[in-house]
Amino acid sequence: MHTRNGAQAITPRVWRDLAGLAAEAVAIGVLFSVLLALAVLMMTRARPDDGLAGASEPVATALTTVASR
Repeated sequence: MHTRNGAQAITPRVWRDLAGLAAEAVAIGVLFSVLLALAVLMMTRARPDDGLAGASEPVATALTTVASR
């Protein structure tokens, strides 16, 4: 009877599954990054004439007043 001492080697199928999972993770990360970049681009082009918080807006005036206290 032949016995092995130690852990069994990882089979090629396990490595193939791990590589597939890694490829899926990279693809999901790239897709999410592209979608996030497109969302930011759309939001910045929605109102190109407006600033982030112009001083003429009532909300910006209220925030400035509260922050100066």
